[in-house]
Amino acid sequence: METKVITLPVGYQSDGKLYKDVEIRPLTGRVLLDARSKIGGDRVDPSLFIDILKGTVVQVVDLATPIRHQDFFFVDADYIFFQLAVWEKEMSGEKMYVQRQCSKCGRMTKFEIKPEDVQIHPVEETEWGKYSDLQIPFKLRVPITTLDPDRTPYDTGKLRLLTIGDEVEKFKRYGDVPGRLWAETVRMMIAQIGPRTYGSIFADDLEALPAYEIKRIEAMYAKNLPGVAAPVELFCPICQEKSSINPAIMWVPDFLLLPSGE
Repeated sequence: METKVITLPVGYQSDGKLYKDVEIRPLTGRVLLDARSKIGGDRVDPSLFIDILKGTVVQVVDLATPIRHQDFFFVDADYIFFQLAVWEKEMSGEKMYVQRQCSKCGRMTKFEIKPEDVQIHPVEETEWGKYSDLQIPFKLRVPITTLDPDRTPYDTGKLRLLTIGDEVEKFKRYGDVPGRLWAETVRMMIAQIGPRTYGSIFADDLEALPAYEIKRIEAMYAKNLPGVAAPVELFCPICQEKSSINPAIMWVPDFLLLPSGE
């Protein structure tokens, strides 16, 4: 089967190094059927995303150790899914469409996505790329005092990029509990705060913070995110107006798992 090498926006991190290039192959029928088997009713087993990586990533170029697919940064996994979707459409000779309701005329229709118009943000162009450990420092305006028995005030920390494994784990645990899912997402964003590091920071530790501090952390993470920027607006072929795309485009459910949109 044909393969090709793509360059990730961030890179696979192992032994303190970043490996930017990965070799991928197209989605096969077996991988597609296995992934679809994890969708039933209103339930989706999020591990299907890791299964797709296992079935399509041939190698991380120059990596001497086995790949831990759950360790791909989520933004890199999303980029791989985007590349697989584009490649599949190129092989089939089809255009890329996503079906949504137009926010202007209210009609359900197919919006065309042109791959060349999709923006890709390499990590080097973001705040994350300024730091060798890929962790952005932050400073709280109101110190947190619940991290040790002495109630020592701590006001500095670092953000980390979520992995695809993080995303899968949080949806497995809290996919049906939106409030807990949100708290788990924020917890996973934090690599270090005061004396605590990732794995020893809990959602309960963050509940004492003012809400605006949590919002600042979320905004800092989202503002600087590398990877694929899926279109948030597209032209409606019916009313010829620019429409907001809601829900947001997701390359796996919108393109890799569903029948052709043409």
